[in-house]
Amino acid sequence: MKKINVILLAIVAAVLFSVAVFSQLAPITNIVSKINQITPTIKLEETETCKTAFYDEVQNIYNNCVYYNNYTTCLNASGPNTACSLQQNTWNFQCKTGEITLLRNTTECKPNNEFIISINQEAAVLKKQIDYSEWGPCIYSQENSCLIVTCQSRYDGANDGQFHRPLKLYSNRL
Repeated sequence: MKKINVILLAIVAAVLFSVAVFSQLAPITNIVSKINQITPTIKLEETETCKTAFYDEVQNIYNNCVYYNNYTTCLNASGPNTACSLQQNTWNFQCKTGEITLLRNTTECKPNNEFIISINQEAAVLKKQIDYSEWGPCIYSQENSCLIVTCQSRYDGANDGQFHRPLKLYSNRL
């Protein structure tokens, strides 16, 4: 019996130690790419940086509980407080019986505000990076086997850096 208790205690200690270690993890950062084949020879890659942060979440554990209500009733047949008996009512209900700490994570991705254009030219691949981090939002379209990149000014009149109407500020024909 003592061996089982020691083993269970060791397992509980290991679980608590691993939760403590994982809760101290630094965020994990990685680059995610979305590649679109625009034409048979032109690819457009958009990247974003994703950061995964770890945190502890405490969850309550609920179980069945019983409330015992003890009281005395007296028949008072031969005077006050005579012929008394002890009574008990019980109520079953759900109650919090403990807590458990779970390791959770959340991932947040932000665009890198860049396009990487790859053009397959028979013997080589030409790559061009368009960094629009200082411009505002950009979109792309394809017309007549050409890739057209259109960017909105960060100071677009609405002062929110969003597309409200198409406005060609920059087009690069490759």
